[in-house]
Amino acid sequence: MTLAFYASVVNSRQLRSAAGILSSATTAAEVPALVQDILVIKRPRLALPLRRRGHRREQLPGGPDIEPNVAACVAHVLAANAFRSALAAAAATAYDSNRPAHEAALAQLWAHMKPGVPLPARKGTHWADIGFQGVDPASDFRSGGELALRSLEWFARERGEVAQGMLTAMGEVAGGRPSSGGVAWYPWACAGIQIVHEVRGLAEARLLDGVWYRTLAAAGAASPTGSAGATVDPWAAQGELMVAFYEVVAEVWVLFHGLWGASISPGSSAGNGSGGGRSVLDYPRVFGAAMVMVKDRLQARGSLAER
Repeated sequence: MTLAFYASVVNSRQLRSAAGILSSATTAAEVPALVQDILVIKRPRLALPLRRRGHRREQLPGGPDIEPNVAACVAHVLAANAFRSALAAAAATAYDSNRPAHEAALAQLWAHMKPGVPLPARKGTHWADIGFQGVDPASDFRSGGELALRSLEWFARERGEVAQGMLTAMGEVAGGRPSSGGVAWYPWACAGIQIVHEVRGLAEARLLDGVWYRTLAAAGAASPTGSAGATVDPWAAQGELMVAFYEVVAEVWVLFHGLWGASISPGSSAGNGSGGGRSVLDYPRVFGAAMVMVKDRLQARGSLAER
């Protein structure tokens, strides 16, 4: 409902001013005035049921009051705007080895990806075993900041079997050290950081708005005082939105890994052709193809499901 509501406002010539505020406002204090601005113009069209009398359409006696629904939609849009700002702030927060929380999350990432294998040292070539490029992962997190760190740690913790399976599937790790898998190696952790960056870009382009609105509606419906999110403060559901972001990152990562492991077309060589990755030289091509697929699915149906 919220996605259709947002589209109806931003596509309305009469609501250009309200549309600008709706697209950028982030606080609950802005909801009441915005709701009234929209209802002054749109109430006759939004109110249902309607009947036609001559050349006029008028609300039937006893028709529902649409203001609570409009207020819920506006609140969901503004809370999602606030969440996008929070994502940007997290991405802009650089990894800091002097922050115990950052160091602890990094150590947990290793523990989840290499269960039973003690971390040899804070810095070293062992980080290549889970797909970092340098001896200090802090340098690889520059493009994703704290947001990437938290996303990778969540994936390794909450989808550990899947994440570890990705590493196990690779035929070799950095430096050519053999493993038991048969899929060509790619820098797993660095790929995840890049995926986080791309998913945040999808959020900035509002391609994930449907995900945020569905998450907020579900959080409201699950609350003892909520009814489809209508009476629950959506700003209190930022934690649920963060988990939804992590889940999208995980879905994109799994999709990319699946393409990477796809069959190579006969006669193709590293760096060209179609199919999956033969070597790390194929990484840009396969990654690009995965992101095209992700955007196409989101634009066509608002989700990453195949159908």
